[in-house]
Amino acid sequence: MNFEKYLVKLTPLDYFFFGGENTFGGRDGSQSNYLVRSQYYPQQTALLGLVRHQLLLQNGLLVNDQITNHQEAALLIGERSFYHSEGANPSFGAIRSLTGLMYARRDDFYFPAGRTYGYDPDTNTLKKLKLTQQAGLPLLKDYSEKGGVLNLLGAKGKNKLMTYEEHLLENIDSCYLSKRQQGIHKNYQGKTEEKAYFIQTVFKLTSDCAFAFVVELATTVPGTSKPVQLQSQRMVRFGGEQSTFRMEVTPFQGEVEKQYPVYEADAHYHQIILLSDAYLPEYVPGQSAYFANTAITDFRCLQTEVRHTSNYATLGAKSSASQRPVYKSKKLSLLQRGSVFYGKDHQSLESLAASLEKETAFRTIGYNQYVTVPAPAPASSAG
Repeated sequence: MNFEKYLVKLTPLDYFFFGGENTFGGRDGSQSNYLVRSQYYPQQTALLGLVRHQLLLQNGLLVNDQITNHQEAALLIGERSFYHSEGANPSFGAIRSLTGLMYARRDDFYFPAGRTYGYDPDTNTLKKLKLTQQAGLPLLKDYSEKGGVLNLLGAKGKNKLMTYEEHLLENIDSCYLSKRQQGIHKNYQGKTEEKAYFIQTVFKLTSDCAFAFVVELATTVPGTSKPVQLQSQRMVRFGGEQSTFRMEVTPFQGEVEKQYPVYEADAHYHQIILLSDAYLPEYVPGQSAYFANTAITDFRCLQTEVRHTSNYATLGAKSSASQRPVYKSKKLSLLQRGSVFYGKDHQSLESLAASLEKETAFRTIGYNQYVTVPAPAPASSAG
């Protein structure tokens, strides 16, 4: 089977909202929140869902939101959506893999710069955090509890940095705009729900930025000679709030790894930097690495089956006895992109890297992506 890679760019047409656990709640019994804030970026499962939906639509298997041929649909996009209990070899039909989410800006691609930058609010300056020791214990030099760690994005080239936060640093651009809005939440039948008043923080990328990822697709539908179509669209909708984006699809040559920024090595410690959120059930703080600067994010996804799901709109609903409802997966905790792990030598991080590689299902759809940054070799003394 032959495969082709495509770069997919998603440019927001308006402000967007990506939920997560902090949402309005709903019929499935999840908690409602008065103050809700969008995530900065979509989950990889949302990107996978977008590709699967567009493949059905563009290859003539989705009419009026109904799958016309379930057998052909299963060949094209796989039997079911992402299940984290899937095992080592999930199958999504013609979809071989997705990369982790990137940011496209002009001719550059931006990735997490790593949680190695601190912010000093008193001087409004950015400081590179260095791992040192104090009384035999690891310590991040120049870390300010008041300012905390700043999440930055980096690209190839000198001083190519962006930040999520607006108007924070004069010499570093932000890729986001935000606004707060009020509203009344209604259910899928259009009725106002109890305690439905909310204040919502939504985001928009600046005009020169877009979300991006690379998808690898079979050139023909598995088991057939039918060509697989995935083309640009003026408008697509995805995410729980059906946010609108322009989707550009172009052939991609080479490897995404060649687009990574050059990460600054620590003078004494080897590092692993997460370039995507990562599922690491075997990770034990204090044991898997000498020191780690990490953050946690919640993970859930919607679970559906091509042959047995017809109503994709409402959680827990089914249209007939033979149909199965849409469910949310159980909640998992993922290590957030940008998290950094330090080791005193290369071998001390090998088990961590192996654990990241082990989660094949997650890696297939763009999770558990990382880069290793070795410490410089010690200078040899002259003989």
